[in-house]
Amino acid sequence: MSAGLVPVLEGNAAYAALAGRHADIRLCDFTTPETAASTIEAAHATLVADADLRERLIETANGYSWAGSTERYLKLYADVLAD
Repeated sequence: MSAGLVPVLEGNAAYAALAGRHADIRLCDFTTPETAASTIEAAHATLVADADLRERLIETANGYSWAGSTERYLKLYADVLAD
C-alpha cells in the first residue's frame, strides 16, 4: 500500500481483519496458483481502472507510518492529560 499498489495477502485471520478495515486489500489462497494469479490480475486491473486508487492506498499506508503513529499517541496523551 505504501507504494500505491493493491495488497494481495493470504487469507489468514490477521490479514482478514486488516482487509476488514481496508476494502482495497485483496485476500487469496496462495496454495492454489490459479486463484492467486486471478486475484493478482484483478488487483492490477482495479488499480489501472481507478485513477485515484494509488493515492488513496499511499494515504492509507501513511496511517501506519512512524509519523502517523506518533500523531495518534500525541493526541492520546493530550486527551489523557486534559482530563
